[in-house]
Amino acid sequence: MKKQVIPALLLLMGMLSSLGVFLFAFPFWDAVLWMLYIPVLLFAVVVYNRLLLRRRKKVILILAGGMLLLGVLSFSLLQEGAHIAYNIITEVYHDASGYVFYPYDVTDTAMLYRLSLTWLLYASIWLFCGMLTFWNTRRYFALFMLSFLPVFFTLLYQTPIPWLFAVSLIIFWFMLLLSRKGVTDGHGGYVRLSAFGLSVICVLLTF
Repeated sequence: MKKQVIPALLLLMGMLSSLGVFLFAFPFWDAVLWMLYIPVLLFAVVVYNRLLLRRRKKVILILAGGMLLLGVLSFSLLQEGAHIAYNIITEVYHDASGYVFYPYDVTDTAMLYRLSLTWLLYASIWLFCGMLTFWNTRRYFALFMLSFLPVFFTLLYQTPIPWLFAVSLIIFWFMLLLSRKGVTDGHGGYVRLSAFGLSVICVLLTF
């Protein structure tokens, strides 16, 4: 049981850190709304994980098709949310770098702001389920690339990075990298301990 809990917590830390870097680098954090969204996100991950463990491929395909259909049916709403998200991101870029970006011409209301967060929730479900798939199939490089995707946007135009989440993500990446080596060499426990020590050193060197 312990061997299952620790990797699960490590993956959860990586998921939340990857999303947290993006949410707090840009003004997308709405405490009340995300208190509702995060349980939905974690529930989707738990359900998907159980389906993966039971190898219910048909059910997974049906649910994935349902998600795609939902995205198609609500495409116009998700598009408006994406436009608002783009405007918010480029405004941060402008404040940090001085570069001029051309925003989408949309009515910036509270409802559309919530819509942008709904779009982020939809994208986050795909992100987390993808990370879980690569974790279970031990495709660690693909998992790294997927977890790096939200972070990529924060590395552009001198965007201020929320280091609390960035540090956790760095630790996750190093544990991931050296855990992969431990799996192939048969010394997973020692490698994870070494990975944690190296992660702490690398985090200290970033400041």
